[in-house]
Amino acid sequence: MAQTPLLQLENLKVDFLLRSGKVTAINELDLQLERGKTLGLVGESGCGKSLTALAIMGLISSPGRITSGEIHFAGEDLLKLSERKRRELRGNQISMIFQDPSSALNPVLTIGKQISEPLRRHKGFSLNRARERGLSLLSEVGLPDPERQWSRYPHELSGGMCQRVMIAMALACEPALLIADEPTTALDVTIQVQILHLLRQLQKQHGMALLFISHDLRVIAEMADRVAVMYAGDIIEETSVRAIFERPRHPYTRGLLKSRPSLTEISGQRERLYHIPGNVPALQELSEGCRFLDRCPWPGPDCSVKIPELLGFSHRSRCYRWYEFPQDT
Repeated sequence: MAQTPLLQLENLKVDFLLRSGKVTAINELDLQLERGKTLGLVGESGCGKSLTALAIMGLISSPGRITSGEIHFAGEDLLKLSERKRRELRGNQISMIFQDPSSALNPVLTIGKQISEPLRRHKGFSLNRARERGLSLLSEVGLPDPERQWSRYPHELSGGMCQRVMIAMALACEPALLIADEPTTALDVTIQVQILHLLRQLQKQHGMALLFISHDLRVIAEMADRVAVMYAGDIIEETSVRAIFERPRHPYTRGLLKSRPSLTEISGQRERLYHIPGNVPALQELSEGCRFLDRCPWPGPDCSVKIPELLGFSHRSRCYRWYEFPQDT
């Protein structure tokens, strides 16, 4: 019997109501994530990755709004819950690590107070018990001298230390789902490796599902079980990490993989870095057909008529012609 996904998004649509008109930022998005697994969500800046995370968290603010679709978590449609019920889940059963820890942390509250808050609100801990649990969490995420950091403010900590505090806060109530929105972007390479290793270790230890958002395919390859590729508000491909690298079925995915820097040289000449021709279309100017059409090296007559459906079972692709792609391109 198939396991019911912990998280399932069905036909999710997010619009922004602007003076110039309605702009669809996420278009009928479908995703699912099983308990204890990691789904990587990858794509360029502005494709809708972070907006998807905010939709799950219930944090989309005006002029944006969810206009249709469903977000099921543990069998319950989050969009049908009251705001009070959503607040009970947020930071408790569903937690999020934001991209920039320095701006996500409250600058006027001590680290200890910020870690204690979810424990006192969701778990009913006393001040002393919240402190004890909070210090244990800071130690668990590898923050040096937790007792000293407890009374400090975010500006007194380095970027890597702030990110460890964010992870401790996200794990405080032992969530079933952790959303990590580019958690290593603002950190140097050495700290990035430490944070990624820490997230893998903590996920295994706590058995939580992880939605890992990134623009870096190398990080996705290291962290995820499955990967979904976003482009201009759509999921255009979704499959296992191995399949996405070995046999991508969408020209945009192939372009992303080809754009990765290489350290190899051919006949003493360094390879010129490949880039996908053209630009991402403005959301206000999308055509009826495939959103990647103007940049695609293999367009067909059907591609301009309507958006291809996301077809397949274990490997889904939003492309009519994926089976015609040359193997070595």
